[in-house]
Amino acid sequence: MRRRWRGFARRCRLREPVARFISDYRYQCSAMHPGNETFRAACPTIEAYLERPWEHNKIAGSLLPAALREAGDAAVCAAWLMDNYAFIGLQEKYALSLHVLTWLGGAAKAPTFHRRVNPLTEEEAAAMTPALRARIAAANGLDVAIYRAVSERFLAVVPRLTGFLDRVAPIGLGMG
Repeated sequence: MRRRWRGFARRCRLREPVARFISDYRYQCSAMHPGNETFRAACPTIEAYLERPWEHNKIAGSLLPAALREAGDAAVCAAWLMDNYAFIGLQEKYALSLHVLTWLGGAAKAPTFHRRVNPLTEEEAAAMTPALRARIAAANGLDVAIYRAVSERFLAVVPRLTGFLDRVAPIGLGMG
C-alpha cells in the first residue's frame, strides 16, 4: 500500500503465533533462506530454536513500544495495538484482510493465489506434537494473548464486514 494514505499509516496483519513460530523455523531451515546451512547447524531441531528467547513474541517485538512490551500486560498491549493501528487483519483471514485494505485504498481487490510453502515431511509432522505446540505457545505467551484478543474482535465482525464491503463502494483514503 502506498505511503500517501493520510491517517492510515499503521496497518498490519497478525498470524497465529504457534503457526508463525513453526513456519519461521521451517523457512529458516529451507533452501529458500540464504543462511539455511548456518541456521540448521545452530538449530538442528525446533526444540533448539525454542531455546532462543529472542525468537519469542515477535508480534510484540515488531509492533509495540519496548516499554509496553517489557511490561508484559497482554490486555494493555492488545488495547494499545487496537488504539494505535488503523487496521489489524489476520493471516488466517487473508482474503478478507486484503479486501478491507484495498477497499479502504479505493480499489477493492481479491487476492491472487500464491503459496510459498515448504512441504511438511512425515518426520516434521510427527515432531509437531500437542506438547511441543503447548511449549511454543507458552514461550510466546504475550503474542498468543495479543492474537487472541485481536482475532476475537476481528472474527466477531466478519459477517457484518463482508456484507458491508459487498454493498458499499470503496472509499479511497487519501489515494490520489
